[in-house]
Amino acid sequence: MSFNASLPHPNLPGVYSGTFFEPTAGNCLDGTATSTPAANYTAAQFNGATLAFINPQTALGTTTFSLDYTQTVPGLIGVTALQDFDASNNGTPVAIFHAADTGWVMKVGGVYAMVMNNSAFNPFFTVGAFVQQ
Repeated sequence: MSFNASLPHPNLPGVYSGTFFEPTAGNCLDGTATSTPAANYTAAQFNGATLAFINPQTALGTTTFSLDYTQTVPGLIGVTALQDFDASNNGTPVAIFHAADTGWVMKVGGVYAMVMNNSAFNPFFTVGAFVQQ
């Protein structure tokens, strides 16, 4: 499934003109994109009402989130960042998202997906496999 710009997207920042959706968030060409492994390759640990990102190269936590299971849209779980999540792009810090930023996580079978920052920065999207010991 790909992004369909000919439909309104009420959960995303932008304007729908009746024929085309124009997002107001940044894009990968504005210099804020990062290819830092700590941002692009995260492990996720779900534990009740919290979720933690873990850098798989160091096994250290990078940020945590609170989980809100009371969403009105079936399948979505609200997430709120509890700490800033920054990365480095050629030695320059790049804000991925900040504490109190919100987003959604969803789980289908053994796969989960998460999106953050629907308005402030470039959207952060990650997909992972759900593994339980």
